[in-house]
Amino acid sequence: MIAYILSNPSTSAYCVRIDTRIRKMIAEMPDDNWQEEMWTLIEQAVKKKRKEYLLCQARKSQHLEIPGMPSANAIREDWDTWYGHSPVA
Repeated sequence: MIAYILSNPSTSAYCVRIDTRIRKMIAEMPDDNWQEEMWTLIEQAVKKKRKEYLLCQARKSQHLEIPGMPSANAIREDWDTWYGHSPVA
């Protein structure tokens, strides 16, 4: 597989080799817009894989968090530092 940048900086080309049987089947089909269909399939696959990757990273970072003070306590503590009293009486 080869990837290279075309003259348009917002797009790039990615060469994918397919089996000759598949290429022959494509050639025998009526002239549909195969390029657009392939772009759509690739975009959907990449978005799905990226979503899975990001979810995996988020789960990993969630497990690495050190348990500590709940957020509400931290906010109250900060409020007390600035204003000298808690907003809740």
